[in-house]
Amino acid sequence: MKKSLVVIAMLSATLATGAVVTAAPTTSAQPVAAATTVSTAKSELNKILANAEAIKPNAMSHASYEGLQRAIGLAKMTTTNKASDNVDYNFAIAVLHGFMDLGNTSANHFALTYMVASAQSVQAKDYTAVSYNKFNKVYQVAMGVNSNKNATQQQLDAQTNALNQALEQLDYTSPAPITGVATVHYAKGYGIQIWNGYKEGRGIVKTSKGKAKKLMSGSKWKVFAVANYAGHTYYSLGGNQWIDGKYVSVK
Repeated sequence: MKKSLVVIAMLSATLATGAVVTAAPTTSAQPVAAATTVSTAKSELNKILANAEAIKPNAMSHASYEGLQRAIGLAKMTTTNKASDNVDYNFAIAVLHGFMDLGNTSANHFALTYMVASAQSVQAKDYTAVSYNKFNKVYQVAMGVNSNKNATQQQLDAQTNALNQALEQLDYTSPAPITGVATVHYAKGYGIQIWNGYKEGRGIVKTSKGKAKKLMSGSKWKVFAVANYAGHTYYSLGGNQWIDGKYVSVK
């Protein structure tokens, strides 16, 4: 995912109160193929959003309708934010679907539905076996409670907090050494960013003149290590220099 799981967990607490959260704008160019995919995902979200907005208050319990409105708010925020990408659109779709599939409930499931949708992106290969197994036990329980239409608000809140903590305690695997050549695939005339790490909080690598250091589309570079983080693959150029694997092919 684009967002780290810890950031998503923090966002859930804010969104559960009905507050509006906006993502930071991005100025990086996007590949043409990626733009087409994003357009398709956004179109799908708009269709589901229209169906959700058509639901009348008297068609659901008060708790269910209140949660649905917060899910609709998340979807609207996502569609109007220029920084939203395919990951954001699909995430908002998952949250909306979660509510619409659940139907009437006796308590507000928004926060836990949000957290469960966040946790769906967790992949065992990205984490140590011990931390993943601990997370997965909590995740399975959380899904069961969230699918229970008669779950109390206390039960839902407890599982939301438990899943939040489980996400924060996941330990990523260490980078593995490799030998290969990465070819950059990006919009013609543009380059991809080089980062000084692959985890949350990484910074932009800059040239001696203070400009962002990038690898131009079509160029080839040796890579020396690979790491998985938050569903993304990153390659090391040597030293503390990393590139996002979604923009390269490695042989």
